[in-house]
Amino acid sequence: MRNSAYIALSTMMFLLVGCASEKPEIPPQATSGLMDIRGQLMSLKSQIQNTTVSAKDLMTQRVDVTPQVKRFEDEVAKLQAQVGDTRAQMKEATNNADAYFARWDSQLQTMSGSLQESGEKRRKESMHAFDKLRQIGTDTRASYGPYILNMSDAAKYLNADPTSAGVKGAIPTIKKGMDAEPDLLRNIDRMIEQIDSIRAGK
Repeated sequence: MRNSAYIALSTMMFLLVGCASEKPEIPPQATSGLMDIRGQLMSLKSQIQNTTVSAKDLMTQRVDVTPQVKRFEDEVAKLQAQVGDTRAQMKEATNNADAYFARWDSQLQTMSGSLQESGEKRRKESMHAFDKLRQIGTDTRASYGPYILNMSDAAKYLNADPTSAGVKGAIPTIKKGMDAEPDLLRNIDRMIEQIDSIRAGK
């Protein structure tokens, strides 16, 4: 009898632990735009790396720096455009998610107590995952500023003075931008990981 009770208790504890560790599954209506954001973030990461490569090439001393200055300016322009695309995609996806969560809440208000309670718990779990993505997005924007501002300023400076002397004058600003790159790429990777986590129901 004691063995049977022990087995029953052990089984119950196993089930409880399993349920507690079960990861929330996010409704697909809330995640529909996340793959587009992920794609934009991957493109942004690639463009940041391309911009840094062009900056390093620019800082290699040459008599004629015209091709390197042109490439750097082109990469910075592409970077600015990619940032705009990524921001637009992020805004659209988060607006859609917010609208879905609001509709979900409205529907819950019309349901009976037990269903409403269960649904509200699920809704809060799903919203928490998106809130975490928003926070990482805030961190990413903060780390992006020093990179893009310094690279953009250097590109404008070189547009007016595309000479070896001009490059020499722009190098300190370019280096400030490059110093910000690791933190920026790390935050982009965090956003991608959180999107993957949301889509996988983690």
